[in-house]
Amino acid sequence: MAKQTRFNQKMIDEYVSRGFWNSETLADMCDRNAEKYPDQLSFIDSRTRLTWSQLKLLSDRVALGLMELGIKKDEVILVMLPNWVENIVLRIAFLKAGILSVFPALTWRQAEMERTLKSLNAVAAITPNRFRKVDYHGMIESIRSNLPSLRHLFVVGDYVPRGAISYKELVEKPLERKYPMDYLKKTQFGPFEFNFIMATSGTTGAPKFCEHSQAAYKVLGRTVIERAKITSEDVIGAIAPLSGGSAIYAFFCPLMVPVRAALLDWFDAEAALKLIEKERITVAIVVPAQLIAMLRHTNLKKYDLSSLRVVRAGGAATPPNIAVELEEKVGCTFISGAGSMDAISISQAYVDDPPDVRYFTAGRPTIGNEIRIVDEQGRELTQGEVGEIQVRGACTASGYYKNMEATTEAWGELGENGWWRSGDLGRLDEQGNIVFVGRKKDVIIRGAQNIYPTEIENLLFTHPGIHQVAIVAMPDLMMGEKACAFVVPKPGMVLTFNEMVSFLKDKNIAPYKLPERLEIVESLPGAGDVAKVDKKALAKIIADKLKAEEKV
Repeated sequence: MAKQTRFNQKMIDEYVSRGFWNSETLADMCDRNAEKYPDQLSFIDSRTRLTWSQLKLLSDRVALGLMELGIKKDEVILVMLPNWVENIVLRIAFLKAGILSVFPALTWRQAEMERTLKSLNAVAAITPNRFRKVDYHGMIESIRSNLPSLRHLFVVGDYVPRGAISYKELVEKPLERKYPMDYLKKTQFGPFEFNFIMATSGTTGAPKFCEHSQAAYKVLGRTVIERAKITSEDVIGAIAPLSGGSAIYAFFCPLMVPVRAALLDWFDAEAALKLIEKERITVAIVVPAQLIAMLRHTNLKKYDLSSLRVVRAGGAATPPNIAVELEEKVGCTFISGAGSMDAISISQAYVDDPPDVRYFTAGRPTIGNEIRIVDEQGRELTQGEVGEIQVRGACTASGYYKNMEATTEAWGELGENGWWRSGDLGRLDEQGNIVFVGRKKDVIIRGAQNIYPTEIENLLFTHPGIHQVAIVAMPDLMMGEKACAFVVPKPGMVLTFNEMVSFLKDKNIAPYKLPERLEIVESLPGAGDVAKVDKKALAKIIADKLKAEEKV
């Protein structure tokens, strides 16, 4: 049984009694939709359009096929697939068979694959043979001799190399005829077991593996559905990859409403715009880098995007000026939220929140979650004070898979008194919205005064000539640290240091917060799948420059 590391029976009982959790599983929802809406479309990609009845049939066959191959409950399978419908079929099949799964990013290569497969003792891997010139099957074959637990390699697609198992043949076998209709009800994960493993990005070292449960996902789904006002008339567009945290809504929200979801297998701005127009997408799920690329595409006006009602961006902070540009150019509503692989979800904005809330905050706590702001000593702060954001509740991860030490370190303690320490600094506004001001490790201490980069970045994002900006610490012999602004100007625009300072002074901020150097660059370095700005790289760049200039 995949027992959750942190959650005890007392917590489960409380979340059930308060209406956050219930006994229905995502697999139950799939089967219910197949019964009620058999011919209604569920998930579609560029190759396949699945109805609810087809989704149930294929997920049943895959679940039974995996079990007939000897894959047991709570064993782990790694899946590296684009946003294809097979990605969805497999997730539901794993739930029905009681098999744990991990869906890492397609950007991983042998080093990350081997570390993950070995750490999880994975018994199988499912990949394309090749996708976008990358030989995924070949990569796993090249490390297979180092992985004694890896028994099966599956390939999705028409060409299946020798020694691999064909996914297509698996779904073509009518195994459902061999078993009683309720057979999979006995093998599926219970609602309060963890069943998905999410790998952290690992940009600071080896990734940790977070335990996610259906119960928590359903709370998040309910939050997104309520706050984005999703109905059965909507069409969800998974522009962001399902392997990340952002687009996971495109998996469970359709099961809950139900609506259909259109999946984009690989991001290209024009391909995304075409998909929105063709499928009449109403709710698009993106990461900020994708949104920027779409808005700046030369053919943006060529496409009919009138169906778009909401764009939900996550995975990284969206510059406020980009949210404004979206609403002005497309005429839809921007919303965002906060979360992580570790915590699942922290907060979500409402589609009818005022613009300042949607642009400059991460919204209010997710249903079932509590948020607190604490100082360095762990004392809870009052509204408006800046401290570390901590979260606990019904929409959080249940710990790190087979890693009690990391779980205890991240949450302080197991059980109901544990709070996940985000490492983010923020405050609560008068309405209870979370305002992020930066990472604890990114705080710039100028003399004895703290500068929070996000605060300055949000102000600079409103400058008409700035496309992207990042504030980082630079070493200083007298003050210890000062703020340096890295800026990507908009095409054709020129920004000087004096213009930047004058603009910020007009915002009436304290003088010590003003950046004391400006670096104009063509682009900002990214980290991870969602193109978060790699501030470590920027800090090194400016530190090296200052050393070369003999200023430190």
